[in-house]
Amino acid sequence: MKFVPQAQFHTAARAGQARNLGVLRPSAKVLRSTVPANDVWPWRFSDYGIDRMNDRINPSGWQTKNFMAAGGSVLFAHDSYSPPIGRTVALRQDAIALEGDIKFAAAEIYDFAGTVLRLIEHGFLRGGSVGFLPIRWKWTDDPARPGGVDFLEQELLEFSITPTPALPSALLQARAAGVDTRALGLWAERKLDTGGILTVPDAQLIELRAAAKEPPRARSSAASTETIADRVARAETRAERLNRYVPPPLPMPEQVAEANRKRYLAGYAAAQVALAWW
Repeated sequence: MKFVPQAQFHTAARAGQARNLGVLRPSAKVLRSTVPANDVWPWRFSDYGIDRMNDRINPSGWQTKNFMAAGGSVLFAHDSYSPPIGRTVALRQDAIALEGDIKFAAAEIYDFAGTVLRLIEHGFLRGGSVGFLPIRWKWTDDPARPGGVDFLEQELLEFSITPTPALPSALLQARAAGVDTRALGLWAERKLDTGGILTVPDAQLIELRAAAKEPPRARSSAASTETIADRVARAETRAERLNRYVPPPLPMPEQVAEANRKRYLAGYAAAQVALAWW
C-alpha cells in the first residue's frame, strides 16, 4: 500500500489515478483532559471537522476491524521500518469522532517508545495522524470548501504519533525538564542515513537530531558547593602528577646503529646457510 499526503491524493484524484492510494491525514490529538489509567492514553484519531485541505471525514464511515485484528500497532511518524511504539487496545466510534486508547511499550523494552511517552506526558508531543484507504468519497459541493473531499467510507490502516515543525524547539525545553531525548536523536539520524521519511522533511530531521542531543548532566551536590579555591587545588594536583611523570629514555644513535648491525649480521649468516644447502 502506497501512502500519500492529502494534497498528493487530490492531484491523483483529479487525474483519475487515486485508486488504491492510501491517505495520511494529520488530524489526531491526545485527549489531555482525561487522566491516563494503567499507562493507557486516550486519543482522538479523527473527527468530523474540516481540515486545511477542506476535506472532511465521516466518523461513522470508519472500518476498523482489520486494523484491530492486526494488533492495532501505533507507529511514530508513520515509520513502518521501525518497531511500533505501542498498540491500540480499544476503539470508540460515533457520529462525532473516532477515538482510541493507546498503550505504549515499556521504556525498559523499547527506549525510543519510552522517550515518546515522556514527551507526551510533558506536553511536548500532542499530535497524531491516521493512514487510511478511501473506499467511498466525492468532491464536496459546499461552496465554502472549494476543492475539498468528503470521505464517506474509509478503512483505518495506520495510526501514528507525529512530530510537528515546532518539536525541535520543544525538545530544548524537554531536555531542560530532565527528559532524555537521545533516542529521538538516534531515530532522526537513522532516517537521514536511510534516505529520509515521507512525513518528516529532511530539514526537520536534521533539527531533531541536533535538538535531541545528550542532555547536560545534573551537577552533584558536592560539585555545586565546590569553591574556586577547590578547583585551583585540583588543577595544581593534576599539574604535580604531570610533572612527576618521567618518560622512558629514547635510545641513543650508537645503540640504534649497533642493533641494526646485529640484525644485518644475523640475516647474512642465514643467507650463507641457505646458499650452502642449495
